[in-house]
Amino acid sequence: MKINFNITKNYWSKADQKFITAAVRYAAYRYGLQDIELNIKLGKPRKKYCGFSEYDEDHGFKIWLYPNKALLLTIFHEMTHIKQFFFDELDLDGIAPRWLGKKCRKKYENQPWEIEANKMEEVLRREFFEVSDYYPLTCIEKEQT
Repeated sequence: MKINFNITKNYWSKADQKFITAAVRYAAYRYGLQDIELNIKLGKPRKKYCGFSEYDEDHGFKIWLYPNKALLLTIFHEMTHIKQFFFDELDLDGIAPRWLGKKCRKKYENQPWEIEANKMEEVLRREFFEVSDYYPLTCIEKEQT
C-alpha cells in the first residue's frame, strides 16, 4: 500500500503521522485494500468536519483528516468509505448518490454507507488494539482520555 501525505504544519506531529499510518494500514489489510494508493491530507482544525473521503478517476482515493478527539474512529470511518468506493458499493459522482448501484436520497443518518461506516468505527478500533502492540497516544488522542 502506498500512502502519500499532504500535511498542514503546526497541527500534526511525526507521532501523529506514524499513528495514522498504522491505523490506515490496519484498515486496508482488514478490507483487502493492500494494493491501493491513498492520498491523505492532514489539515487544520475544522468545526464542521472530522474527516472526509472521496474517489475520482483523476486523483484516486483521498482522505482528509482534521485534528479531533476521535481521530482513530474518524480514520476507520473514512477507510470504510474508501472500501465502499473501491468495491463499487458507493458512487458519489452523480446527481444522486448510488449505493449498490441504486440511487439513494436518504437523510445523512439513514444513508446505508454512513450506517456501515459508523458501525465499523468501533469494530475496527477494537480489532486494531487486539492485534496491534502499537499504541503511543498522540496529543489528539490524549485529550479524550
